[in-house]
Amino acid sequence: MDDFKLIEFVRDFPCLYDKASRDFKDANKKSAAWKDIAENLGVDVAVAVRWGYLRERFKKEIRSSKNTSGSGASDGRQWVFLENLQFLRAHIIPRPMRQSSQNINRSVEGGKSTPTVCESRPATPTLPELLSTINYPQGKSVTSDTKFWFRTRHRVPNKYKFVNS
Repeated sequence: MDDFKLIEFVRDFPCLYDKASRDFKDANKKSAAWKDIAENLGVDVAVAVRWGYLRERFKKEIRSSKNTSGSGASDGRQWVFLENLQFLRAHIIPRPMRQSSQNINRSVEGGKSTPTVCESRPATPTLPELLSTINYPQGKSVTSDTKFWFRTRHRVPNKYKFVNS
């Protein structure tokens, strides 16, 4: 399959890449467009799959070109389809990158930098802490209800088995 021809044929069908198009959500028109492209290319394989690979690679190339800095950041070679897919640039909205450094503070102990969880995020309570917040009526106990729940609903690992009191 000739990828250059595939790109040119897809460019003629905005319903395949333009989310602002009225036909973008029309599955019948998209299916007809893919069939037309496959016939024009003379193949009966899934051209949509190949298009997906090309589109994703284009997004990666855009992202990597924004992240390069300084000399020697890239080897100077450019992806062969980069120029042909420039029409997609207006239709691709990059998502903000998630970075773990936003959620981790660094503390220095003994000359070493160690990551610690931010104080703003509350710790997950343990089962005994949760059970201690429940107000039981007279004559009921946390351990009897918990034993019943574990006995009837779950197989309990040894470390969670209760001792008779």
